Amino acid sequence: MSDPLHRFSSRATDYNKYRPDYPPAAIEFILKQSRLNQNDSVADVGSGTGILTKHFVNRGIQTYAIEPNDDMRRFAEISLSANPNFHSIKGTSDNTKLEDQSINAITVAQAFHWFEVIKTKNEFKRILKDGSTVYLLWNSRRHDKPILMDYENLTLKFSTEYSHINHLRPEVEENIVKLFEPNEVTYLEFPNDQELTFDELLGRIRSSSYMLNSSDKRYPEMVEAYKAFFEKYQKDGKITIPHITDVYYGQIG
Repeated sequence: MSDPLHRFSSRATDYNKYRPDYPPAAIEFILKQSRLNQNDSVADVGSGTGILTKHFVNRGIQTYAIEPNDDMRRFAEISLSANPNFHSIKGTSDNTKLEDQSINAITVAQAFHWFEVIKTKNEFKRILKDGSTVYLLWNSRRHDKPILMDYENLTLKFSTEYSHINHLRPEVEENIVKLFEPNEVTYLEFPNDQELTFDELLGRIRSSSYMLNSSDKRYPEMVEAYKAFFEKYQKDGKITIPHITDVYYGQIG
C-alpha cells in the first residue's frame, strides 16, 4: 500500500472539489457538545483541504489545521488564510507542534485510519485541556441500497487497493477503542447524501486514493463503466449517492 503521507498528492484538486462536505447537524452537534465559543481553540488533525476546518473557522473559533501533505494543505491555505481564525501547520497526528494543554477540542475527518494510534493518543493527551473531547468523523456510503451494491462492484473492479483497505476496517474499530480507553466512546450518525452530475461523480471517484487515475491504461474503461452506472440511476441529469456521516466521540483516557 502506498505511503499515507503522499498518497493524495496527485488527487488534491479532485479531493478539494468533489469530496462530500459534512452536514450542518453534525457541525452543530460538535459545537454544542463541546460548548465551543470564540475564546476556544480546535485542532483539526489530518485536515486535508480544509473541508471540515472551514466550518469552525467561519464560526470565529481559533482553528489549527494540522496536515502533513503539502498539496492538500495548500488548498486550505488558499481558501482560508485570509481569515485570522485559521492557522495552518505542517504536522502529523503524533507531532502537531501545538502547545501543551492548549486545545478545547480535536476533530479528525477521514484521516484517523492512517494514524499510529498509541503515538497519536499520547500527543492528543498532551495538547488537550482537561475535560476536552475528541471527534472522529467519516463520510461513509450506505451499503443497504441497490445503487451502492453496483457502486461497490465497480470500485472493486477498478481499484488498486480498495479490497485491502476494506479489510482494515476491524483494525480501525479496534484502534478507535484504544484511542479512548479506558473511557467509553459514543457513536452517532447523520444523513449526508451526495447529489452529483456525471462529471462530479467521476471527480469523486478520482479523489479516492485507491482508484485508478487518468494516466492508467484502464482509465477509459473505468469511465465507460461508470457512465453506464450513471445512466442506470440518474434522474434529471444527477445521481444521488446515499451517505451517512459517522461520528465517534469521547474523552481520551
